[in-house]
Amino acid sequence: MLIVSFGSPSSLSYATANILRSMGDELFGEHVFIQAMFLEELREKWFSAENQQKKCVILFSDCPHKKISELVSNVRSPIALVVEDFAHIVSYVMRSRGMEFAPAARFATQVVCALAALTSTPRVLRISPSDLSRNLGAFVESLCQFYGAAFSDAQIASIMTALAPEGSDIDTLKDYVERHFPHGSDLAEPLRLSPSQRAALKVLSDRYAPLTAGRTVSQFVWPTSLFLKWDEPGAFLEGPIELLGPARFIVCGPYLHLPEGKWRMTVEIETEHCHSDNRLGADIFSEAILTAITAKLPPAGLFAFHLDFEVTNPLAPVEIRIQVLTGCIEGRLALKHVQIDRREERGGIRAPSL
Repeated sequence: MLIVSFGSPSSLSYATANILRSMGDELFGEHVFIQAMFLEELREKWFSAENQQKKCVILFSDCPHKKISELVSNVRSPIALVVEDFAHIVSYVMRSRGMEFAPAARFATQVVCALAALTSTPRVLRISPSDLSRNLGAFVESLCQFYGAAFSDAQIASIMTALAPEGSDIDTLKDYVERHFPHGSDLAEPLRLSPSQRAALKVLSDRYAPLTAGRTVSQFVWPTSLFLKWDEPGAFLEGPIELLGPARFIVCGPYLHLPEGKWRMTVEIETEHCHSDNRLGADIFSEAILTAITAKLPPAGLFAFHLDFEVTNPLAPVEIRIQVLTGCIEGRLALKHVQIDRREERGGIRAPSL
């Protein structure tokens, strides 16, 4: 039997996976527990010699690759899907893994886009923070029923003894999570973020949060504060860039993720004092160059250009790279706005739904 649990990084996800392991012990005897992100990992662990005779495989991933999701969907295996809201994911990975804000935000977009591909799978049980108030025994029974596993009252009692021993005062799912997976217990405290980081988190949360609710999103906005200066490794954009100097890349990033599909990126820049014949180049990179354009920089004012591309691997970060193609003797450039709209199959732009 195959028991699958996917979820965003959170105490609730890891607690659910552990509950499934206790179920596997009682209902099937010795089982195989596999945590994998890529299909190659899954195959290697599943077909190892010591796992061949096991009656049950429990698969868990907090960021499943497309090929794992497709495999599980194709065999029509039930999936318990645990997804927290976007800001919660960012907060959790910052606190539990010691990440800085930008890499945590990038990772959160990767997780959300990976899990969004599962929302159309027919046999999905969505588990959310609203389930924390449920009685733990009732939650365990609902999982057994969802996976179609035969069980007796005595087996449920044995599972509960393992999860909530006598005297442990564990009654609800929340009690169990807080007792055994307390990493998220301080999430109520506000993160120490700069004003620009707080603004970026709000923009990303507003745009990516619908994906965690199983909805399709047709438009994203990427905060310019998450883009980086090419000339200064690790430095984020703050204000205009001086163009004086040789031909070179000037902007890169933000290494965020998008759901699978066809997209159009609209990039708005502002120029000043570009009186020479300066040319701009821009491309989108995600495992390979997906598209590229060149244009003459206007002397001054707002200027927008479009880049059409397709995402086939939501786990691969998307980066726009902007460069000046000629040496510049003057001028400044500021990145003002980056918006990504879903394109319909016929090539048009889908009207924003948010």
